[in-house]
Amino acid sequence: MGRQGPTTKEELRQSLGEIIQQAHNNGVDLNDGAYPLQHDDPDIPDFELMLFQLKS
Repeated sequence: MGRQGPTTKEELRQSLGEIIQQAHNNGVDLNDGAYPLQHDDPDIPDFELMLFQLKS
């Protein structure tokens, strides 16, 4: 069975960008949020994803 999902940092960036855009389009409030990504499996590391809206 092959790998699923991103296998490079660029693929991860693209995937996150697509998910964030879809959430924004669906009305999810993403402004300056922290999202803990914790797992019950001790073999999977925990992360925290932080989003900050950039002003253009």
